[in-house]
Amino acid sequence: MERNGPRIFDRRYSVAGIPLPIRKPRGPLGRIIRAPYDTRNLRDSTNDILGDAASRPLAALKRPVLLTAVEASQIKPVVFGSELQTMAAFKNTSTLDSILATTAAPTFFPTHHVGPNVFVDGGLIANSPAMVGVTEAIHAFGASLNRVRVLSIGTAAPSRSGTRYAPGAPGSLQWVIGRGLFLTAMEAQEHLVQEEASAILGPNFLHIDAAPTGDESKFLEMDDASMQAAVTLKNLAERSVAEVWKTHSVVLGDFLRHQAQ
Repeated sequence: MERNGPRIFDRRYSVAGIPLPIRKPRGPLGRIIRAPYDTRNLRDSTNDILGDAASRPLAALKRPVLLTAVEASQIKPVVFGSELQTMAAFKNTSTLDSILATTAAPTFFPTHHVGPNVFVDGGLIANSPAMVGVTEAIHAFGASLNRVRVLSIGTAAPSRSGTRYAPGAPGSLQWVIGRGLFLTAMEAQEHLVQEEASAILGPNFLHIDAAPTGDESKFLEMDDASMQAAVTLKNLAERSVAEVWKTHSVVLGDFLRHQAQ
């Protein structure tokens, strides 16, 4: 984030690829007409980090990696890197295209096209992908449920829980902008998956996250790549790990000592 975040979330307007000293507004109003960021800088950053691996399919990496997306023209959930037969059509998608597809967040980045397919952010269907991993482990790798362990790492995103809504009958504009329908749906889905995974896996499921304070939340917009945002995220990460060591030290210790087979 510190190295590539400002490059990816460059809010300057540009003409013919030349940045201008005029910045796009941040927040919902800055995204109301079109996505403010193109994928050129994200693509370049990904290539810089991954090198030759960017052009290979996820299945060719040393460790199994799954990335989720939505094929928007077919309204189809997609799991890149999956060994499931239902995902065979996407098995050879490059790691770079998989990353650009899973990060195509509506209102932030444009849709990502691979051949005839149109992809948007996998967070629409799996903001918490724990059950995606469980399904893959059981059906693709043949693991028994009691051998599946999930260490779920949150994003320290500000919660909308406790938001006070005035009574009434809000229309689409109020729901989308004023009441954050998109973020509300994603957060509710995340909570549902965590409850399902916890119910199915019991102590073999552990979720680590931090609840930011009001002041910290000011620096946690998805496209805030400032130094203060980076410092805030680091502090939240350290706090969340410290808290889980206090409350679940035995369980976390078992996770860290576990050797996957």
